Amino acid sequence: MSANAEIESHLQYVIVAFGGQDRPFPVGDDLTVGALLNEAVEAFGVTSSPRFGLFTEARVELPDAETLRDAGVHDAAKLVLSEADASRLQYLIVAHNGEDKPFPAGDDEKVETLLKEAINAFGVVNSPHLFGLFTKAMAELSDAQTLKQAGVHDAQKLFLRQSEVRGGSC
Repeated sequence: MSANAEIESHLQYVIVAFGGQDRPFPVGDDLTVGALLNEAVEAFGVTSSPRFGLFTEARVELPDAETLRDAGVHDAAKLVLSEADASRLQYLIVAHNGEDKPFPAGDDEKVETLLKEAINAFGVVNSPHLFGLFTKAMAELSDAQTLKQAGVHDAQKLFLRQSEVRGGSC
């Protein structure tokens, strides 16, 4: 019985709905929302220019950078492929050493800009160049990307922490 419980706890597939059609997609626990989004866009032949996203049936957009498991998706869940609001980002929460602080943010803001603001706001003075912003799944955001490209969603909590490996001289 414990083997069955273990199997049931892993994601095997989800249903994605678009344009009146429902399609199953095989998935795994480590698949990101963004990767599934790309597969769904291709499978449904979406070619228009607006940015699309994956939403729960309650119209909550799933963050592209998180794994399906971390985004709260369960096996056989029904997701909806839909046009996302182009101006969706208004603020983010950044946590550091047990303290949370809100930051105004926009889709086109660079991750690097938010990182610098967070480092200053939290008063990080020892080796600030070694820090990065991470998702709840501890995936580090790329400094060169915009927040939109990184898949960050409005009111998402990010974590300011030291990176495993960062450039710089010894």
